[in-house]
Parts: sequence; structure tokens; C-alpha cells
Amino acid sequence: MEEKKKKMKPAKTLLELENNLNPAEYLTPINLEFYVPIYDKQIKYLRHKILNSDLEKETLYVTGQVGTGKTTALQFIANGDINSRYDVFYLNFRELLDLHDIDIIDILLLFPFSLIRNNKPLSDEYFKKLDHLYKIAIGRLTETVDKTKTIESEASARMKAYFGVNFSFFEFGAGLLGTYRLNSEKRRIIRECIEPRKEELLKLTNEIIEKYYQYNQLKKKILAVFDDLEKIRERHIISKIFIDDRFLLESINCKKICTIPTVLRTISGSFVSEFTELQYFTLKVRPKPSMTEGKVNGAEQKEIDKNISSLKEIIFKRIDPSLKMITDEALVKAIEFSGGLIRQYIRILNGAVTGLNIYEMGESTVTEHDIDNAIADERYSWSREILGKDRILLLKKVLETHTPPEESDLFIDCLLANQIIAYPNRDAWYDVNPLIKETIKAYSQPLLNE
Repeated sequence: MEEKKKKMKPAKTLLELENNLNPAEYLTPINLEFYVPIYDKQIKYLRHKILNSDLEKETLYVTGQVGTGKTTALQFIANGDINSRYDVFYLNFRELLDLHDIDIIDILLLFPFSLIRNNKPLSDEYFKKLDHLYKIAIGRLTETVDKTKTIESEASARMKAYFGVNFSFFEFGAGLLGTYRLNSEKRRIIRECIEPRKEELLKLTNEIIEKYYQYNQLKKKILAVFDDLEKIRERHIISKIFIDDRFLLESINCKKICTIPTVLRTISGSFVSEFTELQYFTLKVRPKPSMTEGKVNGAEQKEIDKNISSLKEIIFKRIDPSLKMITDEALVKAIEFSGGLIRQYIRILNGAVTGLNIYEMGESTVTEHDIDNAIADERYSWSREILGKDRILLLKKVLETHTPPEESDLFIDCLLANQIIAYPNRDAWYDVNPLIKETIKAYSQPLLNE
């Protein structure tokens, strides 16, 4: 279930720096010395809630756009106090499931795999109970609903035909995990079959949590970190998991930190308004553009300066301190075009370093010119994603007004794709991703002349 992370070392060559700037990777405690606590305030608050709240199954929600550094920050939430009171389980769902095809049933089915690992008695018990639920679903056990009717469905027939009458979770065991993410048909049939009984699946998940405590004879409780769920892009999946089936998620009987898509504030304002303590992970690297002349608030400028300094520190820590491999002008340019998205920032720098390696120019320092080349490559890649008159005009409106247009599926899609960046601080505002601003200006002009 867990991919072993590599130990990083400060780069002494461009090739090593390129490896240290992998935008697909996130830091874990094995690389503590490279961690920059950008979201220290939010992490401290979450720790406070975890350690001081008496609610046994409290769910703490975290939001922020894709690439803002939430995964890395949450990897470092477990300090000495938390580890003394909790067994912490991180579930990076992009590694476990297909985020374009995910359901609450998948989460309830796979979360116990974290608990049963390396515990054969507990894993045997879990698979036997799954078998029991499966046999009920396909009608191999006499079971009734409301004591009046037997469960029978087309889904049960399809499951029986696909898996075979003698299919057993117990025999399949942990092999389910290795194929579940890759087999969409398997997921679909299992979901259809379990859908009428998903509350029983929740009950089974909670039974395994209780059994985990018994088998391990620990006084510590479970803290689950459900990460990557903010990366879900399909609106209907977001609505189903976080609105329709939210009660199932919150009923998992342990403390949970759960990342959620920023667009929930748009899809369901009531969801966000209920959670005044919702933690936002977002970085401002420039003040809100004003339509009138005025000075930047001192506190706001202090926050921006701190964010810029932290973004620079992310790179400084990954380079041997005796070397200067990136100019300050290059870093400033990369930060400017990151829009505060850490992954985008690292991807720009990675592209600049890769360009130097490919062309073997004999350079040992990344300059502003190299950043410009990387930005041009990124802009070309992004340009293919912003075709369509309605999308271009919507982005142009956001670019000019920094306010959300009338809520629509297209606006939500632009947010999910990071074409629009939301800065949901006290004075919320929106901006077009810096990488595509010039493209939007160029694309929109002919449309306005029509």
C-alpha cells in the first residue's frame, strides 16, 4: 500500500537538482531536513483540535487547490504528542484509487486494509466478514430487508456472473488491493452490489477499528488522514461523496483529517458555512489586484513576504549550501508565475533545470532566461486545455475583475483544473493562473472583435 520514499540529499549537480525537483513527489518525515513549514499555523491548529477535542469520531476538513502543498504539510502533522496518543494512518488516495472514478464504498472498503496489514488474525476476520456481506448481497444467505423482502438485484446477478458463485474475499485476500484501482469493471460491480448495504459496510469498518484496538492491546486511538480527495475533478463525484454520503464518511469511528475540493464552497455553500474552522491551505504571493489606487495593507504585505521567503527556502534546502545553482532573479520569476501553487513552482524550476541538462550548454546556474524558456513550454502545454469561446471569455472576465462570474459548471471546471486560482482568505478573490494570462488575452481579442 505504501510506496517507499527515497532519502533526498542536497544537490551538487544539475542532474541531482532535477531529481530533487520532481513535481510528482511529496516530502515525508524521512526527509525532515528539507521540509519548510509553510502552513505551520494551520498544522498547529489541527494538532490542537486533535489533542484537545473529546469528540471520538471528529472529522477535520482541510481544503486548498491542487498543488498547494497540503500533502507534504499533512505528512508532518504527527509530532511527539500526537504519536503518544494516536496511531496515525495516512491514506494517499491517488495511490490507492482512481480519483476519476471513486465512491464512498471504495473508501469504506479499503480503509481497513491500513489497519489489518501485518496482522493475520485481524485480516482473516475482515475478509470473512466481507465474505458474509458479499454472500448476503448475491442472495446466498437468507437475509431480509424490513423483514418483508429478500435482497435481489441485477447487480447481484452481474457480481455472481463476473466473480463466480464461489468467489471469496477471504481467498482473494490482499490481492484485491493490487487490482481494485486498475479494474474499473470490478469496482463498478462491487459498488452496485454493496450500494443497498453500504451502511453495513460502514458498520464492518467500525468493527475492524474496534478489533484493531483489541488485537494490538493499545490505549492509543486511531487518527486517519484521508488525503488527495481534494483532487477529485468530476462534480457529480464530489457531490456524491461530500454531500450525499457525507454522513458515512463522518461516521467512521475515529478521528479523521479529510481534504476536500475547494469547489464545495461553490457546489454547496451550506457545506462550507457549517465549518467555520475549515482550514484553507493557500499561498498569496501578491496582494489582491485593486481597481483603484491604494496601498497594500501592512499585515497582508508581511504575509506575502513570508510566503515568498518560504518558497525560496524550499529550493535553498535542496541545494548544497556551498553552491549557487539558481539566481535570485530566476527564483523570483518562478514564484511570480507559480501563482502560489507549490507544485507549479517546482515544475517550472524542474523544466528550467531539465532544459540546461538537455542542451548541455555548460551552464551550472539557472538564470531568469532559463525560467522564461520553462514558462514558455508550460504555457504551450496549457494552451491546449483552454480552447472554446465560453471558457476563454469566462477566464478573461476573471482576469479583469478578480471576482467569480455567475456560478456555472464551466467556472467549477476551471477551478478544478487550476486555470482559476482562488485565494479564500478574509478578502476572497480569484485570479487566472499566471501561466495562461497572456494566452487568454491573445485568444480573447479576436472573439471580442466578432
